[in-house]
Amino acid sequence: MYKTLGNFSHRIRLLKLLTGQQTSRLETQLLVVSLNSQLPPYEVLSYVWGQTCDLPGKIMVDGVPLEVTRNLYCALRSLRHNDQPRMLWVDAICINQADISERSRQICLMSRIFSQATHRRCCNVNTICNGVLLSDILFAGFWASLYLNHLSSVLQRQKEGSNLFIPLSHITALFRGRDSTDPRDKIYAFLGLCRGIETDWVDYTLSIEATYEAAARQCILSSKHLDVLSFCHFYQIATPEIRWPNRNAPSVHLSSIPSWLPNWTLRYEPRALEKVAFREAVARDFMGKNWKASGTFCGATISDRDPSGCLGVSSHCFDIIAGIGESQSELHPQLFDALHRWRLLSGVDKDPMSPFAGNGTRIDAFRRTVCMNLWITSGRFIAANSWRAYSYDTWWFGEVCKRNGLWRSGSMSAGTSALVRTYQDMLQACMFGRTFFISEKGYFGLAPSTARVGDRVCLLAGGRVPYILRDSREVLLPDSGKVRGFSLVGDSYVHGIMGGEGMADVEEGRASLERWALV
Repeated sequence: MYKTLGNFSHRIRLLKLLTGQQTSRLETQLLVVSLNSQLPPYEVLSYVWGQTCDLPGKIMVDGVPLEVTRNLYCALRSLRHNDQPRMLWVDAICINQADISERSRQICLMSRIFSQATHRRCCNVNTICNGVLLSDILFAGFWASLYLNHLSSVLQRQKEGSNLFIPLSHITALFRGRDSTDPRDKIYAFLGLCRGIETDWVDYTLSIEATYEAAARQCILSSKHLDVLSFCHFYQIATPEIRWPNRNAPSVHLSSIPSWLPNWTLRYEPRALEKVAFREAVARDFMGKNWKASGTFCGATISDRDPSGCLGVSSHCFDIIAGIGESQSELHPQLFDALHRWRLLSGVDKDPMSPFAGNGTRIDAFRRTVCMNLWITSGRFIAANSWRAYSYDTWWFGEVCKRNGLWRSGSMSAGTSALVRTYQDMLQACMFGRTFFISEKGYFGLAPSTARVGDRVCLLAGGRVPYILRDSREVLLPDSGKVRGFSLVGDSYVHGIMGGEGMADVEEGRASLERWALV
């Protein structure tokens, strides 16, 4: 069925979807074209990966039957016209999946393939096939809708010549819950949407672990930031609701994966996807514009000579976790009970107006810490101002009244009720997979649920947020010699140092950055 493309770096195949009635067989043709020549108008089809064990039937390609997944079959049937053919680029068909060398070469052309297409039909196509809505197969929920709207906007602005692009670490994190025949495609399939990412590292002969490590390094090199580290711990919570393997799909287990490397093979329980999308939305909309925990040391410097599995970073240990609360790994925690325990740990009720280590009062710091000082308005994240932070008090005392039989229906105005509901939604999303902690210096923060007393609160050059690190083995880095090694527990929110305040000692010469290794 496949004619060789040779070693030409500019040849691709397009799929011509022939006309047909709704119930007739899907007939297609493959055409070889050059990206360097005048191309016929074509559309790129990005669809939700399906499972090879759930095949809906066959399509015909140049008269040869070809089995495709259910989702692709549904997408093609919904896109077919009855009066004119349609030209498409579909990765599963236009690339010979049995030819490893061709797959590697074609992936390197993804950016050109996407940019030269007349239209890009993305994953949220509202297509019904046999009563199944493809957008529902993908995921549902408010936060996910925010992301898909952003994705559509990015695609349109890319078409208009804008430099706007989607960071690889963000889009792969959100869509990693989808199935793919080859786990490497959870990275490669999105390269066409991500500008600034080199593709000379793409190689289907690499192991899954090596592919993921190369991708993580490319995320850092292309952005000069460590944002990819924010997509590690959150998706590796050992909770059945979160680590949700699809029983119909082949299971992939990565052994001894480095702590700083996202495990893109994990799949999630559908109800967790709103929290996944929330975490990505915070990273996309807020982290880069408002959080600058590394201060003036905003560029990450990594070496391509680091040994496999190790990431050399320039670091400053700011503090150590002294007290830690219960983790919140449930999708819908009992917020009042959880906040009550955290509030007791913080000690704010003993002297709420006492000074906080990072300026302000302890009670105000607690209010802002538990929601990461975030607020959402008109679908965008902003910093919570004073009156929004006070929504915590309104919500808190309302819950106290309800529990003690003092609450009367209608005692809260509609406007206040809306604020409280927004705050409660923020609390649920911010607390999920997190735990409250107090540091030795008296700072409040939210850390990964796996953090523990004695873990270090560290600031890394190129990191927009503080990271929680745990002592590990020494590592020999070719560029730095023998250095201290640490495992990454995850990223964190630490109230009072998100704007770079924790780097004051380094910036003023009282301390210096140390070269460490994440393992």
